[in-house]
Amino acid sequence: MESNLNFVSDLALIFIAAGFFTIIAKWLKQPLILGYIVAGFLVGPNSPLGISLTSGAVVHEWSEIGIIFLLFGLGLEFSFKKLLNVGASALIIAVSYFTGMYVVGVTAGLLMGWSSISCVFLGGMLSMTSSTIILKAYEEMGLKKAPFAGLVFGTLIIEDIIGILLMVMLSTVAVSQKFEGLEMLMKLAELGFFLVLCFLVGIYVIPSILRRAHSVINDEMLLVLSVGLCFGMVMLADLAGFSSALGAFVMGSLLSETLEGERITISLKPVKDVFGAVFFVSVGMMVNPAIMLKYWSTILVITLLVMFFMPFFAIMGGLVARKGLNLSVHVGMSKGLLGEFALIIAALGTSLKVLDEYVYAVMVAVSVITPFCITYFIKSSDAVSFWLGKHIPQRILNFLNPNTEDENKGLSKSEWMNFLKGYLIRVVVYSVLLFAILLFFRNWLFPEALLLGEKLKLEVTLIRWLSAAATVLVMSPFIAGLLSQSRKMKETFKMLWSDSSRPNKGPLIALVCLRLYLAVFFTIEGMLLYFRPSFWTFLVTIISAGAIALLSRRDVNRFRHVEEHFFTNLSEKEEQEKVEAPITSDIRSKLSGHDIHIETVTVSQNSRYAGMALRDIPIRAEFGVNIVKIIRGRKVIVIPSANECVYPLDRIVTIGTKEQIDRFMAVMEEDANMEPSENVYLPLDAYVLGEKSYLTDKSLKFTDMRSHGCMLVGVVRGRESIMNPSPDFVFRAGDVVWMVGEREQCQWFA
Repeated sequence: MESNLNFVSDLALIFIAAGFFTIIAKWLKQPLILGYIVAGFLVGPNSPLGISLTSGAVVHEWSEIGIIFLLFGLGLEFSFKKLLNVGASALIIAVSYFTGMYVVGVTAGLLMGWSSISCVFLGGMLSMTSSTIILKAYEEMGLKKAPFAGLVFGTLIIEDIIGILLMVMLSTVAVSQKFEGLEMLMKLAELGFFLVLCFLVGIYVIPSILRRAHSVINDEMLLVLSVGLCFGMVMLADLAGFSSALGAFVMGSLLSETLEGERITISLKPVKDVFGAVFFVSVGMMVNPAIMLKYWSTILVITLLVMFFMPFFAIMGGLVARKGLNLSVHVGMSKGLLGEFALIIAALGTSLKVLDEYVYAVMVAVSVITPFCITYFIKSSDAVSFWLGKHIPQRILNFLNPNTEDENKGLSKSEWMNFLKGYLIRVVVYSVLLFAILLFFRNWLFPEALLLGEKLKLEVTLIRWLSAAATVLVMSPFIAGLLSQSRKMKETFKMLWSDSSRPNKGPLIALVCLRLYLAVFFTIEGMLLYFRPSFWTFLVTIISAGAIALLSRRDVNRFRHVEEHFFTNLSEKEEQEKVEAPITSDIRSKLSGHDIHIETVTVSQNSRYAGMALRDIPIRAEFGVNIVKIIRGRKVIVIPSANECVYPLDRIVTIGTKEQIDRFMAVMEEDANMEPSENVYLPLDAYVLGEKSYLTDKSLKFTDMRSHGCMLVGVVRGRESIMNPSPDFVFRAGDVVWMVGEREQCQWFA
């Protein structure tokens, strides 16, 4: 009991310190993470105040849960579709500064005499920025709608994926203490198989469950269910040999694809904040001033490397991606800091006992120092871009800045690329599913069948043939799906085949043969699970493959509803967003290059125009904008009439120049100073009706009290209390009436 009380007292100390120092951090306009780290230092074992927690081990366990919730929340903000939509530019920039910083980190570690494994971890830590701090900085500076913001957020999405993969790879390296390329490739293949399988099964199952339970599930039930799914995926990832953080991230990304994703994110935020606070406080507990003073030069060197080279490599990546000097500088100057991922990787290395204690302390110090400078970096982007543009020769500037005509030409995708994309997706998806079926039968079903056959005293050969038949039967619809083509792929195939201007027939035949080879390969593997290679095995396999090919049309028709169900679940959120979308991407693309912009303006609850009709708002006269749509919850009003009213929290889609929209947004989103009226106080008084009172012998509906600023609350008649009487209620002398409103008017009625 005493240990439990000690733990409670430790939690009290942690949260009081965290709350106090986050208030100070907010007051100083610094990231809240810094407040948590300072709080952890002051309640940790190295505190100068002489305060120390008694349950450090339990706090460490809570911090592990904090990592799970942080990655789960990160996954909820991520989307596999976003990864496909961020474009090649974001990918080039993210890979550029990740690769550059990784090389810088490893080189710096070697020059400082660190061990090989420490250098590998240092490279990983230096290549990770902070999505949380950058997003918060953009929000506070009002840059979330800036032209370069989308590219910055795209790089953060890719960086999060790289961070997850990096954690898996570093865990493998730390455990094996080897750098064998083949082993790393195998681990990457296992990771890819795990991610694809989880994505396919998760998208097929989870949205269906949430859709069916939508009418009965409330926020509490949804939170409990989502947390349960998160920890379930954590256990599955651990069984598969991956980190718990990966499982949490995967489940978060799966839930983000559902219609309930935003609702889950809102419900989870308090839980994530609580456990995240414990994690960052535990990071602060590891701060050791003695070690930091001893290694101050190392901290200074690493800080300067991060603040200089990370923006440099990001700018270079933007230039390589042909985004122009100005845009590349704005993206690059948004980097230059370490964040939570660096601390998570440092904690991983410490827990695996491959990093020295001082390395963790050094990284904590750098993670504390660098965020202080990020706002100044972002604000200096225009000055840096102007200075570079002034000192770089015009010939080089012309080369660096993209040509609009060349860009538009490069945007068109060939039919071959579309065909190959659909082909590869189908081959990869069905190959993963077939491989999963083979693993399931080999590792679980067949051993269980042997045990059952032993109890029933069946021949082993019979069990093998039955298992082989069951394996091929289960695999057959997936093999049929592998061999089939979608309607769009068939049309593209015919068009490419009939195109005589290019030699398409050879590559198309090769692609068909590849799918046939994979179908035969998986069929053979299904037989070889139970039999040694022989003539009869080969013959049965060929017959089975032929039967599957002949029946593939029927199997595909039977199996088509499975595909349709999957793609319905995959696209349901996207379809809902299309309904609520402010404007289509086609219209946006047509307006690009002109000073005509489309923005969504959210009406503030205290806006001076809230509750007014559009005809009473000087939209054209004062602001010059056009309103094309009003989004109110799930209701969408297209081309609203002049009689349509504007309500708080409405999202108004406007078209106009940037200056016009900025003026309109400033008015609609501002909180108008609404001073309370001097007469806002309304007293509640009781009056006794006499024989000559106005209300005596009158019914309530004929008194017209409300139009005179007076409202009846209730009547006491003898021992009976009548609250909110009906309109037909008749007043009598001696009644005690309770009225609220302007006192003089109420006294006149009484």
